[in-house]
Order: sequence, then structure tokens, then C-alpha cells
Amino acid sequence: MKIFKLPLLAFTMALFFGACSNKDDKRPNEYTIQIAFQGFPSNSDLFLQERTESGYSIVDTAEITPNGFVFQGEIVRPKLVYMTSPAYRGAIPVFIQAGKIEIFAHIDSLANAKVVGSPAHDYFDQTNKKLTEYDKIWQSFYYETYSAMSKEEQVLNQERMDMLYDSAQNIKARFLEVDLLANVNQPAVAVLTLNNIDELNFEIVQSIFNKLPAESLEMEDAKNLDSRIQIIRKTSIGQPFIDFTMNDVNGNPIVLSEYAKSKYVLIDFWASWCAPCRKENPNVVANFKKYNAKGFTVFGVSFDKNNESWVKAISDDGLVWGHVSDLEGWKNAAGKLYGIQSIPQNILIDSTGVIIGKNLRGEALGEKLEALFGKK
Repeated sequence: MKIFKLPLLAFTMALFFGACSNKDDKRPNEYTIQIAFQGFPSNSDLFLQERTESGYSIVDTAEITPNGFVFQGEIVRPKLVYMTSPAYRGAIPVFIQAGKIEIFAHIDSLANAKVVGSPAHDYFDQTNKKLTEYDKIWQSFYYETYSAMSKEEQVLNQERMDMLYDSAQNIKARFLEVDLLANVNQPAVAVLTLNNIDELNFEIVQSIFNKLPAESLEMEDAKNLDSRIQIIRKTSIGQPFIDFTMNDVNGNPIVLSEYAKSKYVLIDFWASWCAPCRKENPNVVANFKKYNAKGFTVFGVSFDKNNESWVKAISDDGLVWGHVSDLEGWKNAAGKLYGIQSIPQNILIDSTGVIIGKNLRGEALGEKLEALFGKK
């Protein structure tokens, strides 16, 4: 791995592209990524990272040449990597493949970075741009109008907000179903499916995976997608819950199966820093009070890292049921078992330990519990 320290970002586009290596000298699996990065500080490194089942790992560090920033290596098949640096937040996704790839970026507008020379990236980028357009259906109203309203006005417009969001998600799902199934030979299909798996019908996800060509199945993202599919199957409605042991606020181990014995239990994945989770907590508290005497309880699993923040939120929100956490944040072991990629989320299990509900929030939780226990 080569390390670069950029003394001066003063090369021109003509120089940047005027001194490229002869393609005939390259090996068939070799890739070269040349980056024109405006505004990049002279004392920072530039990395390529890739996603694995255990998280993100650095696979290369750029070097500085007379032509600018360069990543170079060999690749068996196309794959998605992320260009990162301590100099900026976030990452620039790049689908790399053999050959010469050029990236034009400005540190103040990473989302507008342009990638040239990778057909795999072209499809990935075009699909994501279409998804972004569908998100604007609700985002324009939310950010330009709804967020500026008073709380009273927001209550009156909540139905409209929900309708716009649901409409956008439905349109995205329909687009993805058609587009991904029609382009299963594209290397980016596995990662696009994985990134949007919560918007897609599970049978469609399985169908897309089943149609992936053998070469794509060897990609890390296809393996991650397969793992995700297996978790979804294991945690689907009608399956037995997955047992685990985790420490409570006092450091004492609690076994879910012992806590849940002969009860209906809502396994609630949340965190003190999660605003939507805290907003949902009063609804969970109300349903706990209403149905606890009939055999319903809650088991909170926190994605916190700070013990004091976690304990304070439990007290502040009046969450009087059992709580556990390994204080590993998004690496929470129970979250991995249940494939939790966003919070708040929950799993409802019945008194025999069978999963009977998922992601029940707002009115949906009360309606489900009323159907189980009747009106109080």
C-alpha cells in the first residue's frame, strides 16, 4: 500500500489527463483510478474502503504522482468501493472494474462527483439518481414546508406527509422490481438490491438473487445479500424467535427466552440518540400500561455506546420494562442476529416464542395488541 501526502493541489486538467499510461501496457485485470479532487487539503490521506459482513475495511491508500491522485491494483470482477478521507464526512461510492477510471470531485460537493470509465458505475449511478428523484416526492414537502410548521400544524398535515412518503416508497419499489430484474447481468444489481431491500417485496428480492449470474454470486455484495436473505427468512413471521443473552443496565446477563417465558414480548430495538425512537417511546409506554396485566411486555435492546445516556433515556421516557445492551452501537450482537439495519424496529413474539409481528409502530402496535387481547 502506498501513502501520499499532497504538497500542493496545483495541477491542471490538461496535465491530469495528458500523461496516462498506455492501455497496452496494462494487465487484463489491472485498474487505475485517477482523481482530480479540488479543495482537498494537503495533509490528509485518501482511502478506498469496501463493505464486508463485519463492516468496512480499507483496501488501498492513494499515492500522489505527477498526474495527481492514483489508486492502482488488480481486480477479478467489478466491485463497489468507497473513497473516504479524514478530510471529509461521508464517502464517494465508486464501482470499479478493470481499466482506467477517472473521478472528478470537489470537497464541498461530494454528491456531485463524476466517475468516468466504468460501465458498472454508470448503471449504479443512473439507478441511484432515479431513486433520488422518487425520494423528492416527499422530501420537498418535508424539508421546505412540513419542518417549518408548528407542532399543531404538523399534526394536521401528518396524514399528507405519510401519504407522500408511502407513495414515494411504493413507486421506488415498483421501479426497482422492473429495473433490477431486467438488468440482473449488471454487476451493481446485488448491491442495489441489498441497499434497498427494505423497500422490496421479499419474494422479489429472492427472485433477483436467484437470477444473478455465477460471476456476480462471487462478489462480496452478493454474499452479503445472501446473508441478509437468510436472516430475513429466519426472522419472518411464523418463525421461532432467535434467543440471545445480553447484559442489563447493571451488567447482569439476561436471557431473552427466560424473560419471554409464557408472555407476549415486543423486542424493541432503539437508542437514546435516535430521535424517531424517542418519539415512538410514549406509544410503546401507553400500550405496555394497557396490556401488561394481560401478559404483554417489552424487551428493550439499545444500540447505544454510552451507558449513562442509555440509562438516562430509560428514566426520562419512563421505560419500566427490561433493557439490555452490549454498548456496541450498530454492531449490537442482537441486532445482527435479527438483521436490524435501522431503528426504531421491533419484533413481536407470542407466548409460545413464535414471531407474529414486525416493525409495529404507531397505531399498528395498538391495533395488533387489541386484536390479541381485546379492548380493555
